[in-house]
Amino acid sequence: EDAWQFLPIRALNAKEDLAKSIVEDPKGRLWVGTQGAGLFRISADRSGIRHYNAEKTPGLQNNLVKGLTFGPHGNLWVATDGGGLSIFDLDKETVKHVGYDPYDPQSVASDATYALFKDNEGLVWVGTFDGGVSIFNPNHKAFHHIGRSLVTGKGLNHRSVLSFLEDKHGDIWIGTDGGGLNSWTPGSGHF
Repeated sequence: EDAWQFLPIRALNAKEDLAKSIVEDPKGRLWVGTQGAGLFRISADRSGIRHYNAEKTPGLQNNLVKGLTFGPHGNLWVATDGGGLSIFDLDKETVKHVGYDPYDPQSVASDATYALFKDNEGLVWVGTFDGGVSIFNPNHKAFHHIGRSLVTGKGLNHRSVLSFLEDKHGDIWIGTDGGGLNSWTPGSGHF
C-alpha cells in the first residue's frame, strides 16, 4: 500500500499552490496557509476542503499567508503579508482582524506579519517585516514590542523576523531576514 497521499490544493494557478504553513486543530483538521490563495481547511478524514480568502466571508484581509498558530482560547491566528493578523474563532466560524495602528502603541508593529509562535507561557509571538517582534499577552489583551534600541543599539539585530523556536530552557530563538539568529531570554528582558 502506498504511504503517500496527495491532496491538491488549487485555487487559481500553480503559483498560489505554495503551502507556507500547516497546523492541525484539536478536531484533526489540517489548516494550510498558501502564498497567494489564502487559507484551506482539510477535514479530519481528508475528504473535504474549505477555502478561506480575502474575497469570502468569513475571510482574510490578505491572501498571502505567512504563518499559522493556535493562540489563546484555541483560536487560529493567521499571519498575512500586508493584511495584519486574522484570528479565527473555530467554534463560531467568525474572524477578527488585528492590524497595525500608528496611534496605538499596543497594536501589532506592522501589517506585514511573517511568523507566528505560541510559547509555553501562552504568549503569542508575531514576527513582522521591518517591525521586529510583537508579543501578545492574553491577560493584558495588548501587544508589546521587542526590537533594537535606537539609543543603545542593543536588541534584535534585524527588524524582519521569519521564525521562532522555544528551546528546552525556555529561551526563544528568533530567525531574521538578514541578521541571522537571535536568542531572547524572557526573564532577563534582553538578547
